Amino acid sequence: MNRLCIITTKIPKINGSNFSNLLEYQNELTNSVKTFPGYINSISYWKQEEGYTNYNHKSYNIICNISNWESLDYWNSWLSSDKRFLIHNKFKDCIQ
Repeated sequence: MNRLCIITTKIPKINGSNFSNLLEYQNELTNSVKTFPGYINSISYWKQEEGYTNYNHKSYNIICNISNWESLDYWNSWLSSDKRFLIHNKFKDCIQ
């Protein structure tokens, strides 16, 4: 069986100002997908702004997520799922 690795990014509409919404969005997606068929695991990283030396939340403006799936069919099923759609719609005004 071939496994699939998906890399996604979440970017706030206004740099640094939607930190808590971006974090909540990522957490809701992660908690929801854990029970979804075909999902194996995932890990998220914050991307810090280049040249920004202050280590506070405003210097982190992008979340990169790497998720592993049993197949492309399972990923596509999650991508088009009602669960994901509802979460995305809840935060659509905060993310690009």
